[in-house]
Parts: sequence; C-alpha cells; structure tokens
Amino acid sequence: MTTGAFSVLMIVNYTDNPQASLICVYNDEDQLYAMALSAEEQTARVELVPVSGSDGRFASAASALNFGALAASAQTLIFLHQDVEFTEYDILERLIGLASANDAVFGVAGAAGNFFTKSIVSSIEESTGEKRFKHDTLQQDIASVSTLDECLIACSRRIFNEVGFDEVTLDGWHLYAVDFCLTARMKGFESYVVRSGVWHKSSGSLDDNFREYESRLARKYAAVYPEVVTTCTWFPTGWRYRPYVAARNLKQLLVGRAS
Repeated sequence: MTTGAFSVLMIVNYTDNPQASLICVYNDEDQLYAMALSAEEQTARVELVPVSGSDGRFASAASALNFGALAASAQTLIFLHQDVEFTEYDILERLIGLASANDAVFGVAGAAGNFFTKSIVSSIEESTGEKRFKHDTLQQDIASVSTLDECLIACSRRIFNEVGFDEVTLDGWHLYAVDFCLTARMKGFESYVVRSGVWHKSSGSLDDNFREYESRLARKYAAVYPEVVTTCTWFPTGWRYRPYVAARNLKQLLVGRAS
C-alpha cells in the first residue's frame, strides 16, 4: 500500500446509508487496508472512519476515537483495532443488530468474575508471533462481562454520547475500553461478549504505561468498584491498590532471583 494513502481522517463509504461506522485509530496502513478489505466483504452496510494515530495530532486513543465518533455518520458505532479481520461475513450485521436494539455495549472479547473467579470470555482467533490460535471460552452465543477488550467494542450513538472516552484520565493508549465499560455500567449500560468470527492479529502487553493507567483507574473507581478485571489483568481499587502493587513487585523480585 502506498504511504500516505490515508489522511488524518478520511471516511471511506461502502454505502450512502451506513448501518454502522467503523472507527479505527491506525499507524500501519497495510493492516488498516487488510481490515478495510475484510469489512467490505461483510453483509452489513458500513463506513470506515480511519483516524491517524502517528502524525502527532492526537495524544491518546481516547481523543482520537472521540474525534472519529464525531465525524461518523451512523447511529451504531464500532471502535476497533487496525489489526482485526473478520472471518465470518455476518459478524458486523449481528453486532449492529444487538447494539441498535439494546441499551448495552458489545464486544468480541472480555473479562468477567473477580480475583478468585476471573475468566476471559471470547471466541476470537489471536496471533502471537507466527502462531495463530482460537481462544474459545464462550459457552453460549452471548455472555455478560465486566469489561471488554479494546480490539472491538460496539454501541449505539446514544450510549456513546452519554459515556464517551475519558481523555483526561486516559491520556495514552491503554485501558480506554475498560474505562468505557466501567463508566457505562455506572450509567446502567451492561457489557456483553458476542460469539464472533474475528481474527485479532496480536495480543496485549503490560508495559510501564499500562501500569500507570491501571493505577489511575484504581483511583477513579475507588468509591464505585472494589476491583477491576480486564482481559490482561486484575487489580483492586482504592487503598487496596498500593499494597497490591507492593506484593506484585516483591513477587517479581523473588521470581527474578530464583531464575
């Protein structure tokens, strides 16, 4: 793909009356192009709203996705990673039907439970290096979860207008969908994982920036939720977060010495 083919914002219409807007922050045009081709083969009528995340205009995923949502024209909004491809022709049709008919947030991977019962709920395919594998723990076609993975989430424009992405707390590139789900639940909107034909061509990483935004969410929701579960981690909120971090760091130190 030719460098510079996509601008900061270029809406690609597959129809003049889209059922949904696919909003994607990208920094790799080849991956974006592959995702766009698989979206074009879907039975649903959609538009693609790609937002450049590599030209310095946006400091965070939250600000870029909020910008894309304002530019989108459909009443159903689907926020997804650039490295997602669809392996079934009707997955977007199903997501759009659910998001347009229900006051809830939908995705293709999520986390449920607590410290003792945490489970990853998903039926997607993932890739680690050259290895591609299916992560199928979804026991029915749809399941309630606490939070959704950032690889893809869908909701109505009405819900998005009430919730939005928090550009202040999450001024980077991690945990924005988790935060969206937690705020949505405070407003009465639950989150669900849907059985889907989706290939996510990477897996998450827990770097220092991730831990920083984890601590911010622990403070933000201290008076609301005792703990937060995500597809990557679990952590307590409020005063319990600091001793949790101390214990985690000690464990890592001891493991390092033993190896």
